[in-house]
Amino acid sequence: MSQRITLMSMPEEIIEAIGTALRPTLRFYSEDYYANPTLTENHQALENHRALSCLSRVSKELRRITLPILYHTIPSTPAKLLSVLADNPDLASLVKDIDISPNPIPSPIFHPVLEAISSRITLQPSFKESLIHASFSGASHSMRYSAQMALYTLLLPKLRAVTYGVDGMVDDLCLTTIFCGNAHVRADTSAVLPPVLREIRLRSTNTGGFRPILDVDESFFQTAEILQGLSIGWFPRQVQPTLISGLPLKHIDLIDSSIDSTDIIGLLQYTFQLRTLRIIGGYLSCNTDQLANFNIVGNYLRQYGHKLEELVLEPNGLYRSVTKLGSLRELAELKKLKLRQQMIRVQEPTPDESDPDAVEHGAPTLSQVLPVSLEYLHLLLCTEDVENLDDEICELIDPGGEMTKLRYIEMERSQPFTHDATLLGFAEFHDPHQHRVVLTKT
Repeated sequence: MSQRITLMSMPEEIIEAIGTALRPTLRFYSEDYYANPTLTENHQALENHRALSCLSRVSKELRRITLPILYHTIPSTPAKLLSVLADNPDLASLVKDIDISPNPIPSPIFHPVLEAISSRITLQPSFKESLIHASFSGASHSMRYSAQMALYTLLLPKLRAVTYGVDGMVDDLCLTTIFCGNAHVRADTSAVLPPVLREIRLRSTNTGGFRPILDVDESFFQTAEILQGLSIGWFPRQVQPTLISGLPLKHIDLIDSSIDSTDIIGLLQYTFQLRTLRIIGGYLSCNTDQLANFNIVGNYLRQYGHKLEELVLEPNGLYRSVTKLGSLRELAELKKLKLRQQMIRVQEPTPDESDPDAVEHGAPTLSQVLPVSLEYLHLLLCTEDVENLDDEICELIDPGGEMTKLRYIEMERSQPFTHDATLLGFAEFHDPHQHRVVLTKT
């Protein structure tokens, strides 16, 4: 008779692997957002965390094994959790990732937690006074939620990632309100944030639409390399002058969010190490004449985007524009590009006989505007000028051309590719129902 295998009879490494598999993830799924919208609603994360919690209560041995996994990622923050973390520094040191939803902290919890923090960390008196003032019922929503954020970041010395729910009543970026207007306190904000904080995620808790981020405190991004936004509006009216020294952000992912082209420029200006910029869903706001000025964005990409490896511009809505991004050949490290055809390519106009340059040169082709480093190209809304587009694609994948690293091309359209791609070393897949044409290098 075969021996019955129980959980407790398994090697500790197997139990750890099971627990790690259950550990929730709080990062937003940008590529799968529309196919799996529930992934961004934290439901699965909460279920996984409950399962881990149950597992940790089976026995003392399982608790010892699973406790570091249970506290590694915390998907919800009821007020009593603050007390638990304040009373148990060892547990607080286990937390690496947390979702902080804006919930008012009752005074009976707030003040003991603050005193516990003060007994371990030396706080500037003015900063501590600001926190106490923010806990009063008469304080603004922004002040109260900023104080809540500060308490958690002070309690968690090894925090590497934080998700912050931007409430319907909060227009500022988390810590900003509590520090604005007090220069002495602002100068000390670097002590509030864990030195290992690498990832910041902002999501709207308001189902009615975007929550605008109107004010940015640079201290919040002193160490962060990843910024994700979900259903927010990135419209900062104030950016502190010290940002000119640059932010360490390497990856920006805005999902179902609204951003103005001038704010894309602002992000590029202050992120000299940027590797990834993804804007998926949401809306790219237009200027006063209702024309999206992609050329200005292109200018700043050429000026500041030299280290970009992935660029995705996939907003909702239709945009009229008299300008395009222009050449991206200066983006010498770009490997993945996904955007609308209209942003980078125009249907060749009928030449103006009075303009000899227009007659001679015409519109630039894809091979003239795309960088030779490109490996992945995805063009959206390829509904116009299909035959000329296919001619340009053939030029791109010509084995004798410059684009030798290009391995994958996808076009959003119902028409099949009008050339034989196999003659150029590419296989074709056409799905008219999904409106896809895919070419892959063989």
